[in-house]
Amino acid sequence: MTNYGAIYAKASRENAPGIGRDNFDAGVAAVVAAARADLMEELGANETRHRVMFSADEFILEHPLMERVEGTLTTCEYHAMVASQSVPPATGLGSYWLTRDGRDGSPQLELIEAERASRPSTPDVKTEFGKRVTVKRCCNGCNRALGDATDAELDAAITGARLPDTRDECGCAE
Repeated sequence: MTNYGAIYAKASRENAPGIGRDNFDAGVAAVVAAARADLMEELGANETRHRVMFSADEFILEHPLMERVEGTLTTCEYHAMVASQSVPPATGLGSYWLTRDGRDGSPQLELIEAERASRPSTPDVKTEFGKRVTVKRCCNGCNRALGDATDAELDAAITGARLPDTRDECGCAE
């Protein structure tokens, strides 16, 4: 645990205006700087990675705490770089750590979690004649609702064919 009293005493003596007098402002400034450093360490402010999430139609970039504290969000080079990408990475949609290569400084993406394909889920709609519903599909492994049934699934159901396995899509097969 940081001894803020000792930090104050040392800074106020070293920056004293004369013999026998302490410099209150210097002591307080030293304590505030030490407390800030402790807080940043506790909050993980030494983290320099950016997290970027790519979806089908947008990206979200999360900046490290230090950029927010220092007020450098508007000059972040990563935002412009990611925004200039016309397509998500070749590894697909999902969440990535965006860092710099230690050897040449080039940007690199490290996959954190791949995004599972998501189906639309059309809500039921009341009409003047009753209710319009869209057929939904559940996982055949865990019975979790996945969203709207696909045309191929509807065709299979109508003809009595076996429905496709959805455990990979759901993620319960892992």
